[in-house]
Amino acid sequence: MNVSKVLISTIYVIFVSLFPTNASFEYPNRNFGSKPAQVPPVSMTFAATAETTPVTPTATPKRILLIRHGCTYMNEQLATPGSQWGDSDFRDDWKFRDSRLSPKGVAQAEELCQRLRSTDVSDDTAGEDLSEVLEALELVVVSPLRRTIQTMELGVLPHLKQDPTADPTNECKQPSIPIVALPLASERVYLCSDVISPLADLQQLYPYIDFTLCTPDDDKENPSDWWLRFQNDYSSDTAYPNPSRRDVEWRPSENGQRYVCPGEPEDCFQDRMTRLYEWLERRDEQTIALVCHWGVLQWLTGYEFKNCEAKIVDFSTLAKET
Repeated sequence: MNVSKVLISTIYVIFVSLFPTNASFEYPNRNFGSKPAQVPPVSMTFAATAETTPVTPTATPKRILLIRHGCTYMNEQLATPGSQWGDSDFRDDWKFRDSRLSPKGVAQAEELCQRLRSTDVSDDTAGEDLSEVLEALELVVVSPLRRTIQTMELGVLPHLKQDPTADPTNECKQPSIPIVALPLASERVYLCSDVISPLADLQQLYPYIDFTLCTPDDDKENPSDWWLRFQNDYSSDTAYPNPSRRDVEWRPSENGQRYVCPGEPEDCFQDRMTRLYEWLERRDEQTIALVCHWGVLQWLTGYEFKNCEAKIVDFSTLAKET
């Protein structure tokens, strides 16, 4: 019995020596009792870190230079009495497929180039200097429709620095920043003027543009990429990814109106615009030019752009509709 008492007393002495009664346990952001003198308080540790670690500067807000294309032959056709949207016996015509800039549109794009060249503050960019934004451009995004590519080529491309590693004997333009053709930025398909040209033709005409993203998804039932499938037989049922939607016509059709291609359903367009917003949001570049269309710009901003109008906006102000 005495041996047991001695053993218990010995264990107690050892325990007290190892764990004094004024000790405390330290949990993150919590304090139970007093701390041993040799352990610095948590607040002191944080203060020392703040004094020795440089403060990371606030990131520059992502800016988007938004540009609408110039006037097209189809724009002028739709302004003609009897050929306006919704007119009785309206007839779409394949000759306007992927409509190009008219002479008026070319002049507008050239005027845009001059406006961008100016060092003066532009009235249509809320007081920002366009020349400074152009200097900071890291990426140009363009709809793959010809009218937007032409507008970009005439209005924006002359301001981009050329790639110094490009072959100087090659007449092909090769800018130092990427120019990406993005189908997500295409206009909603109302008429055949909103149907893109065959990809092979575009690649040959504009070898300095990256058309990688213009290949449709292999999933032929995917409605999101349906507008990319107008490549070969434009009047056949294969133009539709989902045959059950062939008879859905949302455009004016009660008074003899006729169309040569299907119109893009509202839900497909809304889905595509959301994916455009998310694509821009994921990009690391902080200054991006987007050359696109009335419907796309109206969805993003709620504002109706005129032909070749340019605006600089913070990405955070763009609307992501749901």
